[in-house]
Amino acid sequence: MLGKRKSVATCPAGHPQEDTWERCPFCEAERLGSDGARQVTAEQVALADSSADSGGATRVSRRAPGTRPLAGWLVVLGGEQEGRDFRVEVGRNWIGKGGECDVLIKDAHVSERHAVLEIAEDGSRILRDLDSKYGTFVDETRVRGERAVNDGDHIRVGNTELRFRSYE
Repeated sequence: MLGKRKSVATCPAGHPQEDTWERCPFCEAERLGSDGARQVTAEQVALADSSADSGGATRVSRRAPGTRPLAGWLVVLGGEQEGRDFRVEVGRNWIGKGGECDVLIKDAHVSERHAVLEIAEDGSRILRDLDSKYGTFVDETRVRGERAVNDGDHIRVGNTELRFRSYE
Protein backbone atom coordinates (compact mmCIF):
# COMPACT_ATOMS: atom_id res chain seq x y z
CA MET A 1 0.00 0.00 0.00
CA LEU A 2 1.34 3.40 -0.94
CA GLY A 3 1.60 6.01 1.80
CA LYS A 4 0.00 9.41 1.42
CA ARG A 5 2.31 12.17 0.36
CA LYS A 6 2.53 15.04 2.79
CA SER A 7 1.17 18.20 1.23
CA VAL A 8 3.60 21.10 1.06
CA ALA A 9 2.44 24.67 1.56
CA THR A 10 3.16 26.96 -1.37
CA CYS A 11 3.07 30.67 -2.03
CA PRO A 12 0.72 32.09 -4.73
CA ALA A 13 3.53 31.61 -7.28
CA GLY A 14 3.82 27.91 -6.35
CA HIS A 15 7.13 27.98 -4.43
CA PRO A 16 7.43 25.54 -1.48
CA GLN A 17 7.09 27.33 1.86
CA GLU A 18 8.04 26.72 5.48
CA ASP A 19 5.31 27.28 8.07
CA THR A 20 7.40 29.93 9.84
CA TRP A 21 8.05 32.10 6.75
CA GLU A 22 6.19 35.39 6.66
CA ARG A 23 7.14 35.97 3.01
CA CYS A 24 8.35 33.81 0.16
CA PRO A 25 12.16 34.06 -0.17
CA PHE A 26 11.99 32.65 -3.73
CA CYS A 27 9.64 35.44 -4.83
CA GLU A 28 11.82 37.93 -2.94
CA ALA A 29 14.93 36.77 -4.82
CA GLU A 30 13.10 37.01 -8.14
CA ARG A 31 11.88 40.49 -7.21
CA LEU A 32 15.42 41.59 -6.33
CA GLY A 33 16.86 40.16 -9.53
CA SER A 34 19.42 37.49 -10.19
CA ASP A 35 21.97 38.89 -7.74
CA GLY A 36 19.63 38.26 -4.80
CA ALA A 37 20.91 41.43 -3.11
CA ARG A 38 20.42 41.20 0.61
CA GLN A 39 19.84 43.92 3.16
CA VAL A 40 22.33 44.48 5.96
CA THR A 41 20.56 45.62 9.12
CA ALA A 42 21.67 48.61 11.15
CA GLU A 43 22.28 46.18 14.02
CA GLN A 44 24.75 44.16 11.91
CA VAL A 45 26.62 47.32 10.94
CA ALA A 46 26.73 48.52 14.57
CA LEU A 47 27.97 45.15 15.81
CA ALA A 48 30.61 45.01 13.09
CA ASP A 49 31.78 48.53 13.99
CA SER A 50 31.90 47.78 17.73
CA SER A 51 33.88 44.57 17.23
CA ALA A 52 36.34 46.46 15.03
CA ASP A 53 37.05 48.74 17.99
CA SER A 54 37.51 45.86 20.44
CA GLY A 55 41.12 45.34 19.36
CA GLY A 56 42.84 42.01 18.94
CA ALA A 57 39.71 40.19 17.73
CA THR A 58 40.01 38.05 14.64
CA ARG A 59 37.95 39.67 11.93
CA VAL A 60 36.07 37.99 9.14
CA SER A 61 36.73 39.52 5.74
CA ARG A 62 33.53 41.46 4.99
CA ARG A 63 32.20 41.51 1.46
CA ALA A 64 29.54 43.70 -0.04
CA PRO A 65 26.14 41.98 0.35
CA GLY A 66 24.67 40.52 -2.81
CA THR A 67 27.95 40.42 -4.72
CA ARG A 68 27.75 36.64 -5.22
CA PRO A 69 24.99 34.39 -6.56
CA LEU A 70 22.24 33.48 -4.12
CA ALA A 71 22.41 29.79 -3.13
CA GLY A 72 19.64 29.42 -0.54
CA TRP A 73 18.40 30.31 2.92
CA LEU A 74 18.86 29.38 6.52
CA VAL A 75 15.47 29.64 8.22
CA VAL A 76 15.38 29.96 12.01
CA LEU A 77 12.97 27.31 13.34
CA GLY A 78 13.57 27.85 17.04
CA GLY A 79 15.21 30.33 19.35
CA GLU A 80 14.95 34.08 19.84
CA GLN A 81 14.91 34.76 16.09
CA GLU A 82 12.28 32.16 15.13
CA GLY A 83 10.80 32.89 11.70
CA ARG A 84 13.79 34.91 10.49
CA ASP A 85 15.56 33.82 7.34
CA PHE A 86 19.12 34.53 6.22
CA ARG A 87 20.14 34.41 2.58
CA VAL A 88 23.31 32.45 1.89
CA GLU A 89 25.46 32.94 -1.17
CA VAL A 90 28.02 30.96 -3.15
CA GLY A 91 31.28 31.01 -1.17
CA ARG A 92 31.80 31.22 2.59
CA ASN A 93 28.88 32.14 4.82
CA TRP A 94 30.01 32.77 8.41
CA ILE A 95 27.58 31.76 11.17
CA GLY A 96 27.89 33.20 14.68
CA LYS A 97 27.03 36.06 16.99
CA GLY A 98 29.92 38.27 15.85
CA GLY A 99 28.83 41.36 13.94
CA GLU A 100 30.86 40.41 10.89
CA CYS A 101 29.01 37.11 10.40
CA ASP A 102 26.65 36.64 7.45
CA VAL A 103 24.22 34.64 9.58
CA LEU A 104 24.03 36.69 12.78
CA ILE A 105 22.57 34.53 15.56
CA LYS A 106 21.41 36.00 18.89
CA ASP A 107 22.13 33.10 21.25
CA ALA A 108 24.33 32.98 24.37
CA HIS A 109 25.46 29.46 23.37
CA VAL A 110 26.73 30.55 19.94
CA SER A 111 30.37 31.57 19.47
CA GLU A 112 31.44 34.80 17.79
CA ARG A 113 32.50 32.65 14.80
CA HIS A 114 30.65 29.39 15.39
CA ALA A 115 30.57 27.68 11.97
CA VAL A 116 30.96 28.32 8.27
CA LEU A 117 28.74 27.10 5.44
CA GLU A 118 30.72 26.90 2.22
CA ILE A 119 28.76 26.67 -1.01
CA ALA A 120 30.61 25.80 -4.21
CA GLU A 121 29.62 27.08 -7.63
CA ASP A 122 28.53 23.53 -8.53
CA GLY A 123 25.98 23.73 -5.68
CA SER A 124 27.74 21.40 -3.22
CA ARG A 125 27.55 22.56 0.40
CA ILE A 126 29.90 21.87 3.31
CA LEU A 127 29.33 22.93 6.93
CA ARG A 128 32.34 23.25 9.26
CA ASP A 129 32.24 23.74 13.01
CA LEU A 130 34.88 26.27 14.06
CA ASP A 131 35.76 24.59 17.38
CA SER A 132 32.69 26.07 19.05
CA LYS A 133 32.12 25.26 22.72
CA TYR A 134 28.56 23.96 22.27
CA GLY A 135 29.05 22.36 18.84
CA THR A 136 27.27 22.40 15.52
CA PHE A 137 24.75 19.70 14.60
CA VAL A 138 23.14 18.56 11.36
CA ASP A 139 19.99 16.50 11.87
CA GLU A 140 21.07 15.96 15.53
CA THR A 141 24.49 14.54 14.56
CA ARG A 142 27.43 16.59 15.82
CA VAL A 143 29.65 17.96 13.06
CA ARG A 144 33.23 16.80 13.59
CA GLY A 145 35.38 18.49 10.99
CA GLU A 146 33.02 19.01 8.10
CA ARG A 147 29.74 17.64 6.82
CA ALA A 148 27.77 17.90 3.58
CA VAL A 149 24.48 19.79 3.86
CA ASN A 150 21.39 18.95 1.79
CA ASP A 151 18.20 20.86 1.10
CA GLY A 152 15.91 20.53 4.12
CA ASP A 153 18.62 19.58 6.63
CA HIS A 154 18.21 20.87 10.18
CA ILE A 155 21.26 22.67 11.53
CA ARG A 156 21.63 23.54 15.22
CA VAL A 157 24.12 26.05 16.59
CA GLY A 158 23.85 26.67 20.33
CA ASN A 159 20.14 26.61 21.15
CA THR A 160 19.14 27.90 17.72
CA GLU A 161 17.66 25.51 15.18
CA LEU A 162 17.85 26.35 11.48
CA ARG A 163 16.73 24.64 8.29
CA PHE A 164 18.75 24.93 5.10
CA ARG A 165 16.72 25.55 1.95
CA SER A 166 18.38 25.51 -1.43
CA TYR A 167 17.46 27.99 -4.15
CA GLU A 168 17.89 25.30 -6.84
